[in-house]
Amino acid sequence: DEEIVLSKDEINTIRRIHRQEFPDANFDPYEVMPEFDYPDGKIHPLSQAPEPKSRFIPSKGEAKKIIRMVRAIRNGWVKAAQDRDEKRKKPDVYDLWDAEDASAPLTQTARARALMHIAAPKAKLP
Repeated sequence: DEEIVLSKDEINTIRRIHRQEFPDANFDPYEVMPEFDYPDGKIHPLSQAPEPKSRFIPSKGEAKKIIRMVRAIRNGWVKAAQDRDEKRKKPDVYDLWDAEDASAPLTQTARARALMHIAAPKAKLP
């Protein structure tokens, strides 16, 4: 029952609020955020809350993957990187009585001698 007189600025503010806009026409909601300069290199967390346990404990899916990998290594299905490197370094077969170089190709006479090898006869069991 009282009459209230509003100025043009107040009416514009009410209209902007009614349109779900910011009350101040000069407000910029997309203003560029200032960059903060961290002299210590951002080593401190933004909050002082303690770290949750979920960051240190693997999830169930990760635990299952690790168990599968461990089983595969134990059963020999997957070779560890160290085992593979050692296997590559050592030759599988080598000539015990060879001269100096085991990796040199066989000569023609040595190849013929290997082909003409006859196994010794087996002794009879007592």
